[in-house]
Amino acid sequence: MRVREYATPDVLKDFAGLLDRYEKIGIFGQMQSYSVALNFQFELASLGKYASCFTMMPEQEEFILSSGTDTLVIIISSGGKYFQDFSSHMNYAAKDRPYLALITNNRRLQRCVPYDRVFVVPCANNTASRPLSLQLFTNLAVMHLSKLLDERRKAAEAESGA
Repeated sequence: MRVREYATPDVLKDFAGLLDRYEKIGIFGQMQSYSVALNFQFELASLGKYASCFTMMPEQEEFILSSGTDTLVIIISSGGKYFQDFSSHMNYAAKDRPYLALITNNRRLQRCVPYDRVFVVPCANNTASRPLSLQLFTNLAVMHLSKLLDERRKAAEAESGA
């Protein structure tokens, strides 16, 4: 399966809906995923949607621990093994924690605690294609969010003009 086959309108609508719903967004990535996270942050900013991007674990931990239900945390990780370091600091079952979304290439993490939503992006079986597939998926999500925001703007203009 290719990224474009995975990134159906329903999947993109789901992800764009999360991006639209939350005002406070944190994007985490390390190593190769950090460049994907930064590009994603810049693409969102071009739509007026501002997100914080962190690479260092202490900064990520501080962001999560100081956030509540009004926050979306997006973890971009090709391997998906990310939260072992936070498990002693965060109660994943708590009702007042941020919404956690994982974008990964690891098919074994389809349903994974502690994430509320996991997007498993397909890629070729080589490490070079992993960040490219994650980048393509986030770009498609931003394009879908742009379309959603444009449709909302047009509807508001039509309503105010009527």
